[in-house]
Formats: sequence, structure tokens, C-alpha cells
Amino acid sequence: MKKTLMIASLMTVAVRAVAADYSYAAENTANRSPTVLATERAAVEAELARATKSGDLYGLHGSPFKRVAPRYYPADPPVYSKTVTQARAELARAMRNGDMLAANETGLTMNQLSPSVYAKARQEPAEQLAVDPAEVDGATQPGE
Repeated sequence: MKKTLMIASLMTVAVRAVAADYSYAAENTANRSPTVLATERAAVEAELARATKSGDLYGLHGSPFKRVAPRYYPADPPVYSKTVTQARAELARAMRNGDMLAANETGLTMNQLSPSVYAKARQEPAEQLAVDPAEVDGATQPGE
């Protein structure tokens, strides 16, 4: 008896939820003009076509189709955040400052293992650029 009553009450709740959903949808579309609805529909269809073509739709498996069957969809274009010149400059700076990982299993960087070797390179850039003006004048004279 209790089981039947519980099933009946659950079905009532489900029917009311579905009815409320339909009335909400009808309420939202009733106030819009047919032109707006057609425009929204066209936008949704265009987005669906794009997602279908690129494999961005999710299936029942919870992953996008592109990940499940990548051979059927075009690959994403690579995203480069730095140019080759910028990457090389960053590598040179890391080597000079000792910010590269040491070749062991400690996980320490080179400047952490031997700070005395990299102390001068880790100075502030303003300190590195501060030079004696006489040295600069002497170095810029022709013939030197």
C-alpha cells in the first residue's frame, strides 16, 4: 500500500514538473516575435552545424566526439604563445641565471645547488647595467 502511494506521488510530481516546463517554454516564446524566434533558431542551428563538423558535441560517453574518434575530425590548430626568438632568449636567460633543473632527482635548480656560481648573474638588471662612463667612452673610440 505504501509503495503504491509513493509511486503515485512520485508520478504526480513528475507530471507537474513536465507541465511546468512546458508552460515556462510557452511563456517565454509567446512574448517573442516570430522573426526573433527564427533568428535564434538559425543561430542555434549554425552553432550545432559548427559543433558537429568540428566534433565538439558530447555523446553519451561524456567526452566530445573529437576525443573519442579523432580521425574523423580536423585537428585543432596549434597555439603558439611565444616566438622561437623569445623561447631561445628565455632559455639563455635561464641558463645564465641557473634557473634550469639540475641533472639529478632532487628537483632543485642549478642556482639552488651552487648559489655562488650564479650569484653575479642573479643581480638586479640595473646593477648589471651600471658601468663606469669612462669605460664606455674608451670602448667606443675608433680603433679599439
